[in-house]
Amino acid sequence: MKGEVIKREPCRIDEPYNMLHTYYFIKHKEYKVVGIKLRFNFVQTTANTLLGRLCENKSDKKNIKISYHPFLDNESTDVFGNIKNDLQSEMLFPFRFKTPGSSGIQKTGKEGWNPLFAEFLSNTEEHLRKYTKEVFGKYCKPDSIVYDPACSTGQFLHELKQEYNSIFTVGGDLSSEMINYAKDFLDKTECCDAKDSLLEKEFADVIFLRFLNDQVVSKNQAKQILPKVLEKLKPGGIVFAFGFTPVLLTAADFEKNNLEVLQKIAYDSSSDAIFQYYVMRNREATNQKPREKGLTV
Repeated sequence: MKGEVIKREPCRIDEPYNMLHTYYFIKHKEYKVVGIKLRFNFVQTTANTLLGRLCENKSDKKNIKISYHPFLDNESTDVFGNIKNDLQSEMLFPFRFKTPGSSGIQKTGKEGWNPLFAEFLSNTEEHLRKYTKEVFGKYCKPDSIVYDPACSTGQFLHELKQEYNSIFTVGGDLSSEMINYAKDFLDKTECCDAKDSLLEKEFADVIFLRFLNDQVVSKNQAKQILPKVLEKLKPGGIVFAFGFTPVLLTAADFEKNNLEVLQKIAYDSSSDAIFQYYVMRNREATNQKPREKGLTV
């Protein structure tokens, strides 16, 4: 099938970079696939969103210009089957959703982050919480210190602790309103910007990154925040990165920060869909003694 696809006349996309839909790529082995999805359906991708095999991408800040060799009949289903069984396949979202006159970033803190919006996000993350409960034990110790620097209401870590009751949960958030809510559900909380945390270095066995995402921060901000947050991770510690909107950083970005990327996607059999789900390990290794769970700030 591979040879047949690339022999076909390419289809071409040429349109303004301000549409209510976005194109994405999936990097699988030696080639990339082009797909299309609606703005509010970022979280999961199915076979019927795949268009074809990428031929050329000449897009810029004003226009999306893509050519691809189209899939016919059931080819997209076959390709999707190969992708979903390879956790090293990577979903890439180079085209951020941005309406004219908008920064494309959701306001946070007192102006934009509130319990109602957090509840909306929580509802959209149900599949992420379910999958995390399934794989957490594969990568992490049962008594891990788990840190979420943008914990929102704390529901994510709270539900994880209900499944793994020996973990110690630590949450931070920009919003005092969120922290005031989350403190009843987490073992420890702090109100601050993730990059300005006063928590000690290398205290966490596990860090969840659920905010280095489209419409939350810019890609430049994400690149600046990541190394600051990773200062809190123990040598050999585990990092999870995913979210309601696309993760702005790629496996290459994470690897530049000394992280070994163990997987890049996850598969949800109930919806026959894949979604971004990075799991990484800190390559740093020392003979440092284990820390007690009585954290200092």
